[in-house]
Amino acid sequence: MASDNIAYCYEHDGFIIIPDLIDGEECEKLKIEAQKLLKEKAHPEASVYVHASVTSPICEKYHKDPRL
Repeated sequence: MASDNIAYCYEHDGFIIIPDLIDGEECEKLKIEAQKLLKEKAHPEASVYVHASVTSPICEKYHKDPRL
């Protein structure tokens, strides 16, 4: 994916998709952790939980991951 295309997609869509950046096993761990965090820490009326990288070692790992 050319860098100008990445920039356009991000500007246009607000996100980019990079296939195979995170493998299936890593993705499954993140899904499980997200469900756990939402169950334990999320406010019932909130749509976003912003402190995941502080409260979760798994999220902290990805917060600091240079791939992201």
